[in-house]
Amino acid sequence: SPKGEFAMIKSCVIGLGQRGRLLIENVLLKNADISIVAVCDLYEDRIKDATKKIVEAGKKAPAEYLDYHDLIADENVEAVVVATAIINGLRRPFITTSKTGIVNNSALSSRLNVL
Repeated sequence: SPKGEFAMIKSCVIGLGQRGRLLIENVLLKNADISIVAVCDLYEDRIKDATKKIVEAGKKAPAEYLDYHDLIADENVEAVVVATAIINGLRRPFITTSKTGIVNNSALSSRLNVL
């Protein structure tokens, strides 16, 4: 791409409760440089609601995952937005190993950026 231009960031959201929903609606969908290529939650109704919001915004339907391990294996995902509560145990490994926003541990592929 020409100097000064960036490729669209292919992101996903893990955790589609209030935090994830608000991030999708108020931040990610309003940013032209971000594409939501996947969503993940333990609850299928939250996944369907998030996909519906993304499609209603004129975007392509994302891949849907119930297990974040499957999402992480998705080669189409470049950046992960973790919007879960700390108490559920998922968020802690991302936070404690990532001072710069880039995780490099066994929980995630080293190719992913965690936001």
